[in-house]
Amino acid sequence: MSLKFPKFSVLMSVYWKEKPSNLRKSLESLEQQTVLPNEIVLVEDGPLGASLDRVVKEFLQTNASLQVVKISHQTGLANALNVGLNHVTYDLVARMDSDDISVKDRFKIQLSYFF
Repeated sequence: MSLKFPKFSVLMSVYWKEKPSNLRKSLESLEQQTVLPNEIVLVEDGPLGASLDRVVKEFLQTNASLQVVKISHQTGLANALNVGLNHVTYDLVARMDSDDISVKDRFKIQLSYFF
């Protein structure tokens, strides 16, 4: 019997001090989940710089569920996440930092506790 989970979003924020390799690994870990998110909302908290911009652009080209929300100037994590919450589609939102690497069953395990 296969479990059916509700649709959910992942909300992340990134700013210019993040290492591009961290963001890449974090986004890759989302793509490798056994239960994939229906959307990923990535808030750019101010300008990121060329290296981070390249990582975001690469994932936009390969991941249709990725949505980028840009804030013109850095406002801080709390505000960036509040802005991002205005762009998520689903009531269930998983939070992730731009340097988090999720184990492959993260969402399956977490959703199993809810449903």
